[in-house]
Amino acid sequence: MDNNIENIFHFLLNHLIIEEITIYVGLEKYVTKYTDDLFKVLMCGDKFNKVLLEANNLQKLFDLLLIHIETSKDCSKMVANIKLNSLEINFTALNERAEKIDEKSKNELFRNNNLPNFQQIQSKN
Repeated sequence: MDNNIENIFHFLLNHLIIEEITIYVGLEKYVTKYTDDLFKVLMCGDKFNKVLLEANNLQKLFDLLLIHIETSKDCSKMVANIKLNSLEINFTALNERAEKIDEKSKNELFRNNNLPNFQQIQSKN
């Protein structure tokens, strides 16, 4: 099974250029194991315009994204539209520059003012 997942990430990163991609990770152990690969996908703005990631827990990936956005001087290689659908994301790590822009039912939308192209971070609680 792991070889198949590794082959999929290899194909995504090396052979695919598309407008939008959705990646569903059903088991938390795979999110943990492949966080680096998922992060690499999010850094391929030249290959993907929009990435939707769905999993029960994307906290580690969310934290990596925040660190990258807040510390990077050039985020131009990052995917312009990222949507994280996750049941468990702790928003306490958001920088004070991030502002809550909308709250609908159980969805919370945030925008990080540090990065103009970074549209929103979404969590389903």
